Amino acid sequence: GNLDNPNYDITFITADYKITKAKLTIKIHDISIERGEPIEIDQHGYTIISGRVVSNDNLNISLYKDPTGTAIGEYAIIGTYDNANYEITFIDGVFTIRKLNAVININSTHIVKKYDGKPISIAATSSSSQPIEVYIGDEKVENNFIEPGNYYLTLKSLGTDEYNAPAPLDITLTILKDTLTVENLGIDIVLQSEEGYDPDYIVELERNEKDEPIISSALTRSQKLIRSYKIVVVDSQSNEKITTGTSTLKIKVPEALSGNDTAKIIVFDDNTNNYSYKTAIIDNSGYITVDITNASSIAFVQESSSNILIYIIIGIVSLIIVVTVMIFALRKRR
Repeated sequence: GNLDNPNYDITFITADYKITKAKLTIKIHDISIERGEPIEIDQHGYTIISGRVVSNDNLNISLYKDPTGTAIGEYAIIGTYDNANYEITFIDGVFTIRKLNAVININSTHIVKKYDGKPISIAATSSSSQPIEVYIGDEKVENNFIEPGNYYLTLKSLGTDEYNAPAPLDITLTILKDTLTVENLGIDIVLQSEEGYDPDYIVELERNEKDEPIISSALTRSQKLIRSYKIVVVDSQSNEKITTGTSTLKIKVPEALSGNDTAKIIVFDDNTNNYSYKTAIIDNSGYITVDITNASSIAFVQESSSNILIYIIIGIVSLIIVVTVMIFALRKRR
């Protein structure tokens, strides 16, 4: 100290002026990655939770993972600094290398297959390379399905040391019927389609009355109705009548036609009220096979033998007349 007053005799005892280091507490941020992702440490990934930094001071903080390595697990993120004016306490962060999240790979979650007599399996894989397990509800089932139907399935797989188990995947499997069959009224039919039939579809067979108007209107005078049937495809769940579609029909011919080589049928379409004639070969088992579209009824018909005889006589008479006219014409030329 200094004295600037002659009236005083002052003795100063000196004191120390001490500047201590600034104390800081720094929390290092946690980092989490999946195995295989780049290991990167954000050098600004920390927060000062106590103390303050004097303006423009550089703490020269460095952060690093300890120990080094890429194995799945938890590692410390440690901090160092280089500034003699500070005393810094670091709260270590945690660097986590997680297992990979496995996924179930499948082309579609809505699978439609037509039954062909062979077991149908779900083609799916897990990125963890573990087998796929198939469940219906909580019950584990074999990955082989041999009956047409609608299946609501859940696919699961296990985890490994490197992979977490994938999330369960819900899928639907629809196995279409390849044929629809029915046996009724002493006759049986088989419908077959390239596309297959919804597993809920069934076919019903009813005999038409002989005086059914639409049947009668299609017959010519020379034709005799042997038997006619109504063929109806129905959704068994909704009772909805299915009126469209192309099928191959295999049906046993009535007994009255069993000795013939061919059978003539009339195919009716209720949607348009149209009909068409078809002639089919009767096989050794007594069945015919024909392609039908939107068919609602079919009728077996036979040409009347009396009418056939009349046509033959008319044909012979016509031939005689033609020959006579030609002979007469030749004589006149002479």
